[in-house]
Amino acid sequence: MLDYILGVIAEHRWVLAGVILTTFVAWVFVQRHRLFWVTDLAYTVPVVGRIARFSSDYAKAHDGWLNVEKTLCRDYAKHVPALSRGEFENHAEYLRKTYDHGRKPLPFAIVALLAVLIGLEALGFSYLLGSLMALEGSENTRTLLMLAVVTVLAIVLLWLTHAAGHQLYRTNLLRKLFREHQVDNSREFTSRTVKLNEPQSIDDDQPDHVQAANRIAAGPGDRGSYSMVWIALAFILVVAIGSTVLRIETLNSIEQEAAAPAASIFGATEGEAAAPAVAATPEPGAEARHNAALTGFTLLGAIFLVTQFIGMRVGYSYGFVGLQSAEAHRATEGAADYASYWARIQAMIDIANLRLQKLHQKLEAGAHRPLEFHKSFVDFLREERGRSGDHLLDPADPGTGGPGGRGRPTLVPNATEAVDRAVEALDKAPTSAAKLETLEGLDAHMQDLVEERLRARAAAGRREQLRTRFAGLY
Repeated sequence: MLDYILGVIAEHRWVLAGVILTTFVAWVFVQRHRLFWVTDLAYTVPVVGRIARFSSDYAKAHDGWLNVEKTLCRDYAKHVPALSRGEFENHAEYLRKTYDHGRKPLPFAIVALLAVLIGLEALGFSYLLGSLMALEGSENTRTLLMLAVVTVLAIVLLWLTHAAGHQLYRTNLLRKLFREHQVDNSREFTSRTVKLNEPQSIDDDQPDHVQAANRIAAGPGDRGSYSMVWIALAFILVVAIGSTVLRIETLNSIEQEAAAPAASIFGATEGEAAAPAVAATPEPGAEARHNAALTGFTLLGAIFLVTQFIGMRVGYSYGFVGLQSAEAHRATEGAADYASYWARIQAMIDIANLRLQKLHQKLEAGAHRPLEFHKSFVDFLREERGRSGDHLLDPADPGTGGPGGRGRPTLVPNATEAVDRAVEALDKAPTSAAKLETLEGLDAHMQDLVEERLRARAAAGRREQLRTRFAGLY
């Protein structure tokens, strides 16, 4: 049974390897990026998409939403961060002070390319190694062992070179900061650890090298380390030299077998001396082929070394050294300024609103009586983030922190509570003149929000009157 399984694996090894690699790449890609389009595709696929499946569910939640509305909004809201302009600037300042501003996480395409290059290079070496490790094994066993060695070697080299390159960059930066500290020896190397959620101006009274160390160093004594660099170099040299020696020795054994004296095919008869062995005649060009093979092995070793140093260079050029720089970059979407940051969020909000409207249309088409929907995706964000105490998304003009004009959501803290207080003040105003005076005391943005709240309240009152009026008629 085992031989049959190994035979099937060996026969379809490349198809199986391709399926496993494609599945792994897709899983890592989706997990790494949490892609918005994956969520959008799950809702828009005809027949089996979530909008199609949700179009017959009219169950209501306790806060005026349908359950399917809240589910859709919650799924899309996962991709919409909630940074105000001040928070964005605070995150950007953190990245600037750690020298991570402008750096990027390791692109997935480069990871895939390096994995393919290292895997292909390891393929030949692992084939020889697998053959030597299973001299008495079948071809299927050798193939399976070869694939196992290729996988392990590729993963180890990919991780090791990237870690070494990243450590090299971090340690070089920390040593540079420490040299600046030695020149300015009147201060400590670090004054405190500054976290991302703290005001980044908290240590502006310190020199730049102290501010950087406050966000990069794990402690006052952290000067970095080159240990991973030395481990990576040692491992790379061992693999390069070992694979070259293995190829040369394999070539020598093949040539020795070819040059071994050939015994007579006729056995000696009784009373006759055994026939002497016939020396093999050297093939023409054998020495040239030997030298060409050695040159090829040298080139393969050089290509292997260059590829590993490219992997280290990639680790040096990508990634973040600040203790929370990766989190800051992820929250700001890698945007250079708030306007470009907001443009991406606005596009996602527009798409989410379109999907919610599409769901409303399908719900209305299947309903037995007219339905009215008054809430949008922005309303959901406002309610949810107001309930959690974070910043809210509200329609606003440019003066409230967003780059957009009227109708473009921007981030405003605790807007719901302010609107509640303004509406309450209007209700308590005894005369129309007093109400007008109250409204004039609000800024333009708050006036818009109060107007929206009053219109929604009036619409709810009319619906309640109609419900009471026609309660006994349907």
